[in-house]
This record gives sequence, C-alpha cells and structure tokens, in this order.
Amino acid sequence: MKKQKPLAERMPVWQFIALMMAIYGIVSGVTLFLFSVIFLQGWIGVIFEGSFLFSVAVWVAITAGQAWLFKKQFGWNMRRWLSFSIVGIIIMQTLLAITVGNALPLTLNIAGIFSGLGGLALAQFMALRRYVRHRWLWIMALYVSGFIEYPLFSLMNSNLPFGNESFLTSIWSIPTGMLMGLFMAVMMTLIVRLSMRTPETDAHMSHDADAFAERQLRLQEKLEESNKFQEQVMAASQTQQLR
Repeated sequence: MKKQKPLAERMPVWQFIALMMAIYGIVSGVTLFLFSVIFLQGWIGVIFEGSFLFSVAVWVAITAGQAWLFKKQFGWNMRRWLSFSIVGIIIMQTLLAITVGNALPLTLNIAGIFSGLGGLALAQFMALRRYVRHRWLWIMALYVSGFIEYPLFSLMNSNLPFGNESFLTSIWSIPTGMLMGLFMAVMMTLIVRLSMRTPETDAHMSHDADAFAERQLRLQEKLEESNKFQEQVMAASQTQQLR
C-alpha cells in the first residue's frame, strides 16, 4: 500500500479561497450566459434538451477546477476525485431532472434536490477517504451550498430574458457562484486542518499549554514575593524613622 504523504498547505489560505471563488464565479457566470445563448440556437437546444447534458458539463467543469486546485494546494492525486465525482454528478442530475421542474409537489422537488446532492456528496466523500478525516463536513458543506445556490439560481432564471439582458443576468450570477466557492474553500481548509491534528500534536499542544500556565504561575509567585519583600523593607524603614 502506498504511504500517504503528510498533509500540508502549499499556498496561503487567502489565495486558495480566492482561486476557489474564481472557479465557481467564472463557471457560474459563463454557465448562465451560455445557457441563454444555447437555447437561442435550435439545433444546439436539441442536443442539450432539458439542460441535462449542459448541467452535467457545468458540474464537471467545477469538479475539474476543484481537482486542479486541490492538487496545487495539497498535492493530492485527483484522478479518483474526478472519476467518483462524475458518477455522483450523473446521479445527481438524473434525480434533479426527474423531480425538479416537472410540476411535481414541492416536497418531491425538495426530496429530489436532497437525494441528488446526496449522490454527489457520497461520491466525493469516498474519494476523500485516503486524504482526510472529518469528511462528513464536506457532505454538510455540499448540502448547505446547494440549498443556497439552487434557490438563488432558480430565482435569477425564473424570468430569464433571451436578449442582450441575458449577459447582465449572467454577470449577476458571478457573486452567487463566488459565495458558494468561498464557503466550500473555507470548509475544505477546516477539514484539512482538523485532519492535520493527531493525538501526538494535541498532546504536544496540551503540554505547551500546561508549561505556559506553569511559567505564568511561577512568575505570579515571584511577583507576590517581590511585593512582600518591598512591604517588609518599607515597614522596617518606617520603624527606624519612628525610633
């Protein structure tokens, strides 16, 4: 079995977060713009009928961006991430195509979103097994970001104009994608840093904290002894003056 490399961050956290926000923001903006352009073209619209393949392509683009960024930041081999994620994306988009937007009750729509995100979350959970602990946080992050992204995206697309205004609408989708990217980057950073902690490092940190507390206690005792000595000197001086 190949020995796992120790976890390490190769770039500053702010740079990692900024790149993740850029990936999500650019893909979201380009997605919405191309969505309107594609369905203006009849023959292309037939290929992407129901936007299933289009949505799959968008999520694959985001996943590929994540794979590049994770490899650059943590040095992971992301082929497993890509293959597992693509399977999860197909499962997710299939469930969404069946439930969401088909005049079904709201509860079924919500169940479809919940199940679809679960398919992607489970696939990526399995892909992260060899790299980090606390992988359940990534599942939680996908659900939270998904239930933020889908309502906002649907709201913007509810009255999507098929004209020059569609470009402005795509610009407005960039902050939404960047918000999602910000959240996912922060969660991955949290997962990695929690995984860096081991019983040995926790014990070392605890030992350092105990040693610091002991030094503080000794300093406090010396300070009290010094104050008592000064009080004794002052008392002796006053006694001599009275004599």
